[in-house]
This record gives sequence, C-alpha cells and structure tokens, in this order.
Amino acid sequence: MTSMANQREFLWISRNCESWKQVLHLGAVRTYEKNEIIIHCGGVVDHLYYLAEGEIRLSFVSPDGVEKVIWYVQPGTIFGETPFFDGKPADSLSTAVEKSVVYAFPRHSVYGEIAQNYPEVWQDLLKTLALKVRTLCNQIYTLSIADLKQQVCKFLLQANAKNEGPTQASGEVLVECGLSQEELGCVLGVHRVSISKVLKQLKEEGVISKCTKKTVLVTDWERLLEYAVL
Repeated sequence: MTSMANQREFLWISRNCESWKQVLHLGAVRTYEKNEIIIHCGGVVDHLYYLAEGEIRLSFVSPDGVEKVIWYVQPGTIFGETPFFDGKPADSLSTAVEKSVVYAFPRHSVYGEIAQNYPEVWQDLLKTLALKVRTLCNQIYTLSIADLKQQVCKFLLQANAKNEGPTQASGEVLVECGLSQEELGCVLGVHRVSISKVLKQLKEEGVISKCTKKTVLVTDWERLLEYAVL
C-alpha cells in the first residue's frame, strides 16, 4: 500500500534544504512575478536556483502549445540542477506560479566555495536529486498503470498531505487542491472534461459531495483511500 508520505512525491517537490540558508550570501537575490519565466526552454543555465518564497512550476510545452506539468517546487528547494550540471540547454520551463523570491548561485560559487567548504550543502543537493528521481518514478507508475479515477483520488490525497490535512478521517474533509480542473488535466495529460467526468462519478458514488474551482469536499475518506491505492 502506498504511504501518505509517498503520495506527496508525485506533484509537489518539497525538500526544505536548511543547509542552503548558510550560503545564501553567495547567491544573487531575484524576485519573479506571477507567470514570469525563470528558466526558458532551450536556454543555457549557468546558475543553480534556491526557492526562498513562492512556488515554481516545471513543465514541458509541445510545439503546438500544449503544456504538461511535471511538478511544483516548494520553498526551501533547489531547482534547475539538470541543465546546470549536464551543460545542455534546458528542455523544460520553470515558471513562477506566484510572486517568488529566488537565490541564484553562479557556477564558480557552486563548484568553488560551496563544494570546498560546505559538504552538507552538497549532501542536501544529492538528496534533492534522489527525491526528484523517486518522484518521476512515481509519476511513471501512476500515469502508465493507474486509471484516471485512481489518479484523481491519488491527487486528492497528495493535496491533502501537502496542506497537512488529516491522514485518518471519519467525517467530511475539505481538500484544498491548489489546482483547477484544467490545471489538473495538464498534470495528468487529459482534457478538463475527463477530470469533470471522474469527479461527477465520485460524487454519484458518495465519495465526494461538493467541488468548487480549487476545493473538493470528501465525504467518504476510506473509500477515497481505497481507490487511490488499488
């Protein structure tokens, strides 16, 4: 059975790298407004980024403009590692979901003072990379094996865990999704109408009772859990 901790390792990346706070003076502070792009697809990345405040969305965009969201980066987390370390142009977009404060570390600082004097920072960096590999593996499993109802139920559990909601519940639970049905469709690779149909089915089965733009009222928590971990 999938644990509640693993439920979070599908969409939201939250590492809380406390060790990086001791090297923030080596980075340049940058503020990005909502929907501002931090890393452009095809761009060369010469800095490693630490998110201090806000939220960052990592996504791929097809030639015809269809966006596929990979994950959302939470405060205290490093991002941009892949193009920074492999030296190849970025193949994805990193976009500010809301106003965000980021520290940008130049290559000479990462390989110089940080590498030489702050081994615990590098340990945190390796743990972040491992978390992202685990997250991608969970995504591959969920998107290739699970049916859409299971994916939606799994997402509701993830959203509840992210917001530190109850892990065991006998009554109603209001889940703050953080995403609209259209945005969730981008994550799962389906049309918004398909998400709406699944939510309607869950409502008819008594698993949920009410949906707003970004909230879902769960009325049968145990059944939701069963659907999510089938």
